Amino acid sequence: MKFTQERTGANVVQSFEPGAIRVKDRLIKGHVILSAEVIIEPWLVAQAHNITVTDIAPAMALQPEVLILGTGRTLAFPSPELLDELAAQGIGVEVMDTAAACRTFNVLVHEDRAVTAALLNEKPG
Repeated sequence: MKFTQERTGANVVQSFEPGAIRVKDRLIKGHVILSAEVIIEPWLVAQAHNITVTDIAPAMALQPEVLILGTGRTLAFPSPELLDELAAQGIGVEVMDTAAACRTFNVLVHEDRAVTAALLNEKPG
């Protein structure tokens, strides 16, 4: 899936396919955390429902007002404990498949929102 060409200096997803996300002409393979200014890779997690507060700490350190969690090819919710901790930190959470998460991340970056995306992106298999 290809997105529109970006004109700003912010990190935005230019294209996505299972196993590869292109951000500013950089091909990222595997799981990644993105903000408008920061790329954290590799993000070492296994599955959405197993993500812990420790796993998501690098994303929380970016102090987003919204955290978008892309859970791979299908929607999968993280533990209620993780969602409760993010809410306690005042971070709004949106959970969706990774393709939708990439699109939503781009929209929020364009709106100059303090957004971070934690994207699970497994290789097709």
